[in-house]
Amino acid sequence: MTGYILQAAPAGTDNFEDIAKVNAKTSQYEALGLQEGKEYMFRIKAENSAGTSEDSAQLDKPVKASPKIGKSPVLR
Repeated sequence: MTGYILQAAPAGTDNFEDIAKVNAKTSQYEALGLQEGKEYMFRIKAENSAGTSEDSAQLDKPVKASPKIGKSPVLR
């Protein structure tokens, strides 16, 4: 495995968009640029030399974006 594609969608929709590509050693990620107070669903896809996996791990409940002092809203 070479990395992961992280995706987010507003809660209640299936409008997932890529928000980041990270290497395979990444174990956490702060999603910047989210709308404060809005809830999001997240999922990941794995990448390797053969291509990209089908939709994979997805949260079972939405996460609310909260502010981080001096930066865009992030997940907590």
